[in-house]
Amino acid sequence: MRRTSPIGASNRNRWTIGLSALTLAVLCVLPAPAVEAADESAAGRRPRIGLVLGGGGARGGAHVGVLKVLEELRIPVDYIAGTSMGSIVGGLYASGMNSQDIERELRAMDWADVFQDYPSRADRSFRRKSDDYTYAFKAKPGFNDGKIMIPLAYIRGQKLDLELNRLTLPVAEVKDFDRLPIPYRAVATDVETGKAVVLSKGNLSRSIRASMAVPAAFDPVEIDGRLLVDGGIANNVPVNVARDMGAEILIVVDVGSGLFSREQITSALDVTGQLANYLFTLNTEQQLKTLGPRDVLIRPPLGDIGGGSFDRVTETFLIGEGATRAALDALRRYSLSPQEYARYRAQHVRPRQDAPVIDLVRIDNHSRVGNAVIAERISAKPGQPLDVERLEQDIGQIYGLEIFESVRYSVVREDDKNILVISAKEKYWGPGYLQFGLATSNNLKGDSTLKLGVLYTRTEINELNGEWRVGVQVGTEPGIFTELHQPLDPLSRYFVAGKVGHGATNEDTFDNAGNRLARYQLVADKLELSAGREFGT
Repeated sequence: MRRTSPIGASNRNRWTIGLSALTLAVLCVLPAPAVEAADESAAGRRPRIGLVLGGGGARGGAHVGVLKVLEELRIPVDYIAGTSMGSIVGGLYASGMNSQDIERELRAMDWADVFQDYPSRADRSFRRKSDDYTYAFKAKPGFNDGKIMIPLAYIRGQKLDLELNRLTLPVAEVKDFDRLPIPYRAVATDVETGKAVVLSKGNLSRSIRASMAVPAAFDPVEIDGRLLVDGGIANNVPVNVARDMGAEILIVVDVGSGLFSREQITSALDVTGQLANYLFTLNTEQQLKTLGPRDVLIRPPLGDIGGGSFDRVTETFLIGEGATRAALDALRRYSLSPQEYARYRAQHVRPRQDAPVIDLVRIDNHSRVGNAVIAERISAKPGQPLDVERLEQDIGQIYGLEIFESVRYSVVREDDKNILVISAKEKYWGPGYLQFGLATSNNLKGDSTLKLGVLYTRTEINELNGEWRVGVQVGTEPGIFTELHQPLDPLSRYFVAGKVGHGATNEDTFDNAGNRLARYQLVADKLELSAGREFGT
């Protein structure tokens, strides 16, 4: 029988030990499995935080207080989605402004003036100033092709557009909102379909303006062929939008007023308002139901501050701040160290705000008047830095012609050139307008007068903004006239005019004691021809 020698057994044991050692060494050298590497990477990376700012009109000023506390806690914001007032505050924050910048701008803003579209008297043309001598009401519905037309909303948003342009000018070149200092989305509603529209590209100020175009209050905004209004109708607190951007943790601020109580519903207007509240509240609750345990919901107690209470917007700053401090325990877990937050802020600074030097002025004219009527009223010249204050004054005088629905500006970058684009859009309910008037008097001695009048004015009858008018008056002094007013140059410095009329006027004669002796009615045909020079508005 063959036996195994002890020496052979020893060799096998050594071989086994050597092989095991070699295998262990190879395993140590090989990289860890990919899944483990990914898990370790995820464990070392902070979660991406999305900020959701809901709509609520003036109540949305509370968002500023929220931002202030988030900055104090050193909480980074990686994505922002906003609706209505939330789109304003969110858009400005995404552009690189901090909470102090935004608060300063909102405090300084003259809200009563911003929401008043009627041009100031200083900006109105001389021709329009002369209308004040008639007794016709200021309201001018359109009358074209035999149809009466009225604006789609009470406010055109002209002055608000200029404010938003000024505030977003440093990022005017950014057309992809993912390239802003903080990626951003504004939410609007397609008025034709009622569906939410998420705005991620284009002009930042126009996107913000579309998101807060409250139906009937502000004119809708047309973007890419869609007519857009306030996003609150479809998605007032856009939680899903922030998640779609990539947010893993959400800080959500709801400033909606909710539904009226039974005691608050005391009129037909309250009932109508409640119907609108249903839309906002229903879509808000649907979004909030999707929040998880790691998300943070902040609902500032804004009490009786309404969506239209812009005279109280500064009160909302402290309320928003207080509501955020009440959530400190939930928020602190997302704070960064001072060093990490400093690096975060350095990556999200606003571009330099030096005024761009304009290389070219372009007129984007959507009206019947010639480009020169607009261009010659713009003082910005190629080779000069843009003077925003002066440009706004120039635009105010163009708007003061009262033939444009809106006059806006933007600075675009093309072929390494800064191009100032002036966009003028004529009133969609023009160029023909009706005005009605009523004048009456009574001396309590049996003498009274009554005048009822209607004017039809057709503007833009040629490139120099010639104007034709016809008026009819009935009552104690009936009459009719037709008039033609023709500027002779784009700035309307020189003009000619002609007027033909037929009418009656009443003249009284009195004795020395002031008693009326007789009343005469004078009937006359009139022909007026004039020429003149305007020296400014």
